[in-house]
Amino acid sequence: MSAPAAPPENAISYDDLRQHIGQPVIVHTTFKTTRSGMLTRFSNTELALQVDTPSGPTELTIPKNTVRSVALPAAPSTDAGKPSAKKN
Repeated sequence: MSAPAAPPENAISYDDLRQHIGQPVIVHTTFKTTRSGMLTRFSNTELALQVDTPSGPTELTIPKNTVRSVALPAAPSTDAGKPSAKKN
């Protein structure tokens, strides 16, 4: 039996969010929803994300007691020094 593939994100603790204000984050909630956006505020009771909507950016507040887990988006892989295409 093989292990499931890891999601393309880097899990962090809720308390570590204070170091990531102004950066994109992914929030998984106890309501089985996933929200992603720019972290604009963080406290011991809630966090706020700036999310893009069809009518423009808006702030979404998420209470801490509804946060199941948080993560940073995975950085795109880079193969420094390796050409991405063959030369003719």
